[in-house]
Amino acid sequence: IGGWLCSGFDPVRGFARTGDFLYDSLEDSDSGLLLFTWFMSGMVGVMTRSGGAAGLGHAFASVASSPRRAQLLALAAGCMVFWDDYSSILIVGSTMRPVMDSCHVSREKLAYLVDTTSAPVAALSPISTWIGFKLAVVRHQLTVAGVTEDGISVLIRAIPSSTYPVLALLFAFIVCVSGRDFGPMAEA
Repeated sequence: IGGWLCSGFDPVRGFARTGDFLYDSLEDSDSGLLLFTWFMSGMVGVMTRSGGAAGLGHAFASVASSPRRAQLLALAAGCMVFWDDYSSILIVGSTMRPVMDSCHVSREKLAYLVDTTSAPVAALSPISTWIGFKLAVVRHQLTVAGVTEDGISVLIRAIPSSTYPVLALLFAFIVCVSGRDFGPMAEA
């Protein structure tokens, strides 16, 4: 509709203008992230409709024989999807939902585990959608400071100093092992 309006209500030029809008938005990092998330959501939908998520869930269900094991499996699955926090939420959440339901683990706890592993794992991983932004910031600061060191080596050496991601993952592991619930998880 936007392309149609911007082209003076000409449907042919409006369709072509829509293609221009999509192409231009791929150059913008925020729009590119939005499109990436949109396409990833579509792939998760295809995977769910085709039965792939259910098959993966059934494979996980054989390992998850108790609530504690199901929680640890959700935590491990969240750590395996390390390249993007949004993808982690979509993939791990939809795959682990039936497993957690069968082990009588609340959806609130699943949401906590999925959220706690998504951004912290992407923040710690040197191979993620976050690396471009982080590398640009570090390179700029190194240039301003007059340091000739490579930005990626600085980022990798800084991983142990990433307090929030490390502590969030450690706390999630403790919550899984101890079986303790708090807040909405305890109420559910």
